[in-house]
Amino acid sequence: MYQEVSENFVSDALERGYIQEKSYASSTQHGVYNAEDDVRMVIRKSNSGRQLNGFTLDTENEVLFKRNTKFIATDTYVKDGKRYMR
Repeated sequence: MYQEVSENFVSDALERGYIQEKSYASSTQHGVYNAEDDVRMVIRKSNSGRQLNGFTLDTENEVLFKRNTKFIATDTYVKDGKRYMR
């Protein structure tokens, strides 16, 4: 079931050309935010993401995006068995 939901998420994003969530979105600058994820988004450039250094653990490197931020979806690929979208 989760695999199907993930595939629908990816195909819908590519069809629309973007991802937009009503909630805040959180990411990390380095490494993996959630090792149990089904799809990883690679954010190449951002003008609206805000670093939370000083508010979170130093090792998290967390970046917060405001509600309704649009992430342009250009393509998808699989690396080491994990689905990536950029």
